[in-house]
Amino acid sequence: MKSITVSCPGKVILFGEHSVVYNRLAIVSSLSRRTTCKISESEKQTSLYLPLFEKTYTIPTEILFQSLNEIEQNEDYSEPLIKVLLVILQSVVSKKEFTNLKIEINSTIPIGSGLGSSASFCVSLAASLLIFFKKIDPINNTFTQEQLEKINTIAYKGENIFHGSSSGIDNTISTFGGIFTYQKGKIKPISFLKKNIEILIINSGIQRKTKEKVGRVRELYDQYQDIMTHIFNAMEQITVQFISEFTTKQTNTETNPLDKANQLCRICHELLCSIDVSHPKLDPIIKIGQKFGMHLKITGAGGGGCVYGFLLPNVDYSELEQELKNANLQYFRSKLGGEGVKIL
Repeated sequence: MKSITVSCPGKVILFGEHSVVYNRLAIVSSLSRRTTCKISESEKQTSLYLPLFEKTYTIPTEILFQSLNEIEQNEDYSEPLIKVLLVILQSVVSKKEFTNLKIEINSTIPIGSGLGSSASFCVSLAASLLIFFKKIDPINNTFTQEQLEKINTIAYKGENIFHGSSSGIDNTISTFGGIFTYQKGKIKPISFLKKNIEILIINSGIQRKTKEKVGRVRELYDQYQDIMTHIFNAMEQITVQFISEFTTKQTNTETNPLDKANQLCRICHELLCSIDVSHPKLDPIIKIGQKFGMHLKITGAGGGGCVYGFLLPNVDYSELEQELKNANLQYFRSKLGGEGVKIL
């Protein structure tokens, strides 16, 4: 039986969250944690199986090719996941060409934690459908630039269902992989001289409140524009300094760029706290990191979600990890700038 399996990464905002909304530079990287989508033919109705939630959706063909307006009126199929499937599927294949499918999507990316789980869902689904229905034909299982752009364009439609008006950066990172800067709607890949940079990501378990925190920062900006402008400028300088450390040949070989990155995380986190996007339950996690010389910072909107820190070479972090386990915190290591969407 014909089947296709595709994998793509999550993402982490390294520096520039919130200030990027005010046109300051941000830097984002793909993660080694990934989402996989397996598609095969089905003799029955089309099904979408999500092992992570132990949930299966069974969807008749006539539903799959309804409009979003029609789906909104049908309570049985109005969940965002189903609407995303519809939008992406209809962007790939016509009803005439369609054959029933068994779709299975699984992920090692924490859900709803600001690490791009929804974008990786969309990218993996778009890529696997395009291949299955022979809309693209990767040579030796390698995508061309044009094929990647097609995957990205279709995945973006799904992201807009999940998030309203999406910036497009999450699906772009998940499609192409690597490390990117983002400013004023423009996404630019950059190449680090130092490879195999590894970070530790810790999930607070607190559901992030993106809209609430973005709105709170807007209120502060409206009330204290001059002060907030200085804070955003400082955040951008941190981003610029970080990029410089890893893209410019260093004359002082005694200084490890990761040591500076560690300090930049400390400064940036304090700036994020100053604009009220932290959470009291993040403080003990930050202190655990500090106890072992790691400066953690918020990634994403804040108010919960994840924090991360840089892992320095030749440092034993086993005691730090044990303390995180003792606090019942979920964490994982990830290399930065990993591969984008790929066929397995």
